[in-house]
Amino acid sequence: MTAAGAQVAGIVDGVDLLDRGLVLLTPTGRVEWASALARRWFASYFGTERADDGCLPSPIARWLDWHTH
Repeated sequence: MTAAGAQVAGIVDGVDLLDRGLVLLTPTGRVEWASALARRWFASYFGTERADDGCLPSPIARWLDWHTH
């Protein structure tokens, strides 16, 4: 593992340990990574729509699209 990879792994672990909701998106709006809390919120508020498949729940994706275009 590279030094940068180790730093990213440490940040990811820290976000989950602190129980924070964080979603990292690619430039095209696909979910690159979501913390455990963010995934629980997606499941709780949007039912079966989760970030596990790389997509934001539809209402969030529409909101993001509206605010970025």
